Amino acid sequence: MSERLGALPEGAEWLAVVFREQPLDDFKAYRSLILSSARFVAEAYSRMPQGEQGWAAKADAEISAILGWIPELPRTARIADFGAGSGRHVTTLRAAGFMDLTAVDFASSVPGIVREDIRTWRANEPFDLILCLYDVIGSFPDDEDNKAILASVSANLKPGGHAVLSVSNYDYVAGKGAGKVDLDNPVESVRQIFALPPSRSMETTGEFFNPNFILLDEKRHVACRKEQFSARSGLPGEYLLCDRRFTADEIRAWAEACGLAVTEVRFVRAGFDTEFDASTGKEILLITKRT
Repeated sequence: MSERLGALPEGAEWLAVVFREQPLDDFKAYRSLILSSARFVAEAYSRMPQGEQGWAAKADAEISAILGWIPELPRTARIADFGAGSGRHVTTLRAAGFMDLTAVDFASSVPGIVREDIRTWRANEPFDLILCLYDVIGSFPDDEDNKAILASVSANLKPGGHAVLSVSNYDYVAGKGAGKVDLDNPVESVRQIFALPPSRSMETTGEFFNPNFILLDEKRHVACRKEQFSARSGLPGEYLLCDRRFTADEIRAWAEACGLAVTEVRFVRAGFDTEFDASTGKEILLITKRT
């Protein structure tokens, strides 16, 4: 050994390590982690400064639009906001004279918001109106998780009660040149995701449609992205998030399968005060009624 590597200095010893051949990792464990990221979703949304972002200031306009679509709603109605975030819609409803209000969110630390997972949460009494807005349905890459949210909305509604839902519009981002990924190919998809540049949109603007920071699975309608957070909300961190985007036909079929009759479908953006078409509306908004 000394002939090959040279003489050892005084007091040093040789350490030899022998490696045996290892089977190639098929990356399935990594893909499973990507597709079951509930903890990542909760942590990322808990760090999102929702009250500071421009779209969050549209709550008054959004509630005004919703009350226009459901004009018969009495001030005594029981109303819930599923995925309430900072509670801005409940605050606006209270200012409008509604008092029987419940806000539920599994990532919020705001006082007064019920910290429960709406995939499984059931209220003691059903509601007359449930709001589930801004991509709460779609927060998870797995369809079963998102269908559980929608089933919970239906289960917590009175017969004849209304639910107003919005989801992220797949058609809006599909034609914008985002990179493509096949999550059924575990090796290549993980390599692509590792190489994906990170965004800071959740911390700064809430805009997560930029195709430069997205990999889109066209079969699953799932968008993968990395979100970075600075030390302003704790330690700096980066999260891998994969969310489900929808076409209007998909989310309509899901709602109807849960017993929610769809009375209106609109393509909207924050504020809900302007209607767009399928290629320009960032959100798909549904007015539904429990049958």
